[in-house]
Amino acid sequence: MPRQPVDRAKAGRSSVRRRATGMTATEAAAALEEARLQQHIDRDREDLAGDELGPAEVGEWKRIAQQLATTGGVYAPQSDAVVQDELAAEAEEELRDLEMELER
Repeated sequence: MPRQPVDRAKAGRSSVRRRATGMTATEAAAALEEARLQQHIDRDREDLAGDELGPAEVGEWKRIAQQLATTGGVYAPQSDAVVQDELAAEAEEELRDLEMELER
């Protein structure tokens, strides 16, 4: 089976979720600012032109910071509806792929 190319945006979101686990709204807001600063620093790097990793990380930090600002508490991927929806969709896709493979 051929290897799938790495989805840099998905990798960025996953990385943020791992780092955000256990963070408060204040900590997530600080991490968002740090990610924005890094993206600003990297803006002129030609080797990163078109790379989806940085923007995906900033977007995910923003979403998590907003979620925590609204709900309070600490971040937990297990209770994040967006994460759970993505996991369910991935599981469905894997099941479809397996069924197609078995039909061959």
